[in-house]
Amino acid sequence: MFHTSEFSAENPEALQRTVWWLLALHFGFHARYESRRLKWGDIVLQTDNETGKEFLIWKSERGSKTRRGNGDTRAFNPTALATNNERCPVFYYKEFKSHRPEEMNSADGPFYLAINYRRRPGSNIWYMRGTTRQERDW
Repeated sequence: MFHTSEFSAENPEALQRTVWWLLALHFGFHARYESRRLKWGDIVLQTDNETGKEFLIWKSERGSKTRRGNGDTRAFNPTALATNNERCPVFYYKEFKSHRPEEMNSADGPFYLAINYRRRPGSNIWYMRGTTRQERDW
């Protein structure tokens, strides 16, 4: 998928698809349920104090098929370490953040946003608050 540009940071569709896939892979999301409920503040970019390496951590689980979100928590928070290669989850998270409207970066904002197909040419903001096609299909 990376070699065919289905996964990339070159356009809003591919970037959002890549972020979804990498988070699902590293954090073990169950299909669309957990992705749909994900808030921006649930995934946090942190730096290891000893090594200086960046990583993503899933801080807040909102319930799943196996965990109901009522104190039934994991023994640890899943992480995704920076790999510094073409499939680096930290790189794609940062790219995704750079194309979001600033007001959507609050902790309680939705993680996945609608693609702004009416953006001005050259605009760095690719996404907007609204219902994504994925949410409508669910």
